Amino acid sequence: MGGLRGEPSAFAHAIKSFIDGPHHYVLLEDTMPLHSDPSQENGPYRARMTIHGEEIFWNLSGPDLSEDDVFALLGMPILPYPSSAFFYLAETSEPKSQLRDSDLELIVNSLVGVAVQAFDTRSFLIWWREDLLPFPMGETS
Repeated sequence: MGGLRGEPSAFAHAIKSFIDGPHHYVLLEDTMPLHSDPSQENGPYRARMTIHGEEIFWNLSGPDLSEDDVFALLGMPILPYPSSAFFYLAETSEPKSQLRDSDLELIVNSLVGVAVQAFDTRSFLIWWREDLLPFPMGETS
C-alpha cells in the first residue's frame, strides 16, 4: 500500500475499524520504559495500560474507545516512535494489568497484523494477513 494522506489519522481510523469487530484487539507497544509505579498513572487511558516486565503496552478494544481516543493515544508524548501495534483475534481478552509470557504467546499465535511506526512520527509500515481478514482501511473521517 502506498503512502496515505494524513497517515496518523488514517492509522487511528484503521485501528478503530479493527477493534470495533468482535474479538478484535490491538496491543500497542509503548517504547518508554516503566520508571514508576503504574498505579500512580492517572492519565485518561490508565485502565488500558498493561505491563510485561519493564515494558508498557496499551490494550485497545471495543466500541467505547473512539477514533479520537486512538489518535490521542498514538500522539501522546509517552508513545514516541518507533513503536509497534499488534492486531490480533481472541475469543476472550480480559484486560490485565500484567502480561505473562503465555499471554504474549497467545497474542503471537493469533496475529492478523503488525504495524511499526518507524520512519518518523507520522509514518507506519504495516504487515497484514489478508488470508485471515481484509485490512480495515475504508474512507477516513
